[in-house]
Order: sequence, then C-alpha cells, then structure tokens
Amino acid sequence: TLNRYNLKVKVIGVLKTGDDLFSGMLDNEYAPTVVYMPIRTVQSITNYKRLDTIMFSIYPDADVSIVGNKVLKLLERAHRKEDIYMLQTMEDVQKMFSSIIGVVTSALLVIAIITLIVGGIGIINILLVSVTERIREIGIRKALGAKKRDIVIQFLMESVIMTGFAGIIGIIIGVIAGNVLSGLIKIPPAVDLPAIIISFTISVILGLIFGVYPAKKAADLDPIEALRYE
Repeated sequence: TLNRYNLKVKVIGVLKTGDDLFSGMLDNEYAPTVVYMPIRTVQSITNYKRLDTIMFSIYPDADVSIVGNKVLKLLERAHRKEDIYMLQTMEDVQKMFSSIIGVVTSALLVIAIITLIVGGIGIINILLVSVTERIREIGIRKALGAKKRDIVIQFLMESVIMTGFAGIIGIIIGVIAGNVLSGLIKIPPAVDLPAIIISFTISVILGLIFGVYPAKKAADLDPIEALRYE
C-alpha cells in the first residue's frame, strides 16, 4: 500500500541487485524502498506529467557515448529544443564520487598529519617533564651501573606504552563514533581490521620517533650532577 496516495498496488516481482558499488548501496537494511511502476500509472496518481529524468540501459557491447548522443538528438527532435538535455553515465557518476572522495581523503590526510605533529610535540613535552622530575632517579640508576642504552630503552618503552594506549583509546572512540554516525546517515557500519592494525602500529612507531630526543637527553645526564639535583 502506498500510504501517501492511499493506493494499493500488486507486487509482480523483485529486482535482483548487481555486484557494483551502487547496487551494494541499495541492497542493505538502511536503504529506502524503491518501487518501479508504469509511467502512466504514476502520472495518473500524482497528476505530474513532466519528466525530469530518464534512465536507460544498453547492451554490454554497446558504446555508451554513441547511444547517449543518439538519445539526446532524439529528445531534441521530438521536443524541438536544443542544449537543454544533459547526459550522465554511471561512469560520470563514479568519477564524481571518486573526485569527492579524493578531496575528502586529502583533507583528512592533512588533518591527520597536523594532528600527529601536534601529538608528537605533546609526547616530547610530557617526556621532558618526566625527565626533569626524575633526574635524581636517573642519577641513582647510572651510579648503580645503568648504561646510557638502559636509560634510552626505559624512556622509549614509556613513550611507546603512552602512544599505544592512546592509540587504543582513539580506535575505540573511532569505532563508537562510526557506529553512531552510520545510524544517523543510515549507512551500515564497517570496521576495517587492517586499518585498525595499521593505526595502532603507527601509534607505536610515533612513540619510538618522538621518544628519541627525551630518552637521549635523559641518557646524557651526568650522574654526579643528577645526584646533586634538588
């Protein structure tokens, strides 16, 4: 039953979806229901005679541009109007989507790089504060025989643990936010396990990179001066 028009119609078949991207977008529980009806029936119940869009399919071995141009010329001859019709193929739509996705991806990449740099500076500052607060501890360790390598490894491990834990929290927040957003825009959520693994790995690598300077500074402390530090 079409509630808007209080009209009962008979379903005579269900179209099978294909394997392309757009078919996949329509074949999910969040997608709206699409009903195909004879054009005369639709015009009679809606009292809307104008056609805004015409969709047509061609044989697999046919040339889209040639067929499309023939359709445009046919419409122009039938209605005696030129340059008012536009042909848009599925390839054009895919290019448009790809262009939009490319722009969004580039913007997100820039934001991600800036975020990583800011986060790295924050890690360095936190570790430098930690080194300052633990100067005597470092001096005692070096006086007891700890080598520079031991001090470097200690602070690098702390940096990796810090960034790894932050990465896990970020992944959890991202998954939750993704599910909430997918519910709002009615698109099924998808968790990409390889992307999660890569994100966590990047977090660990950043911990190693940004932890080098504070770790080296801690390792270079003079044990005598460190023990005198108040």
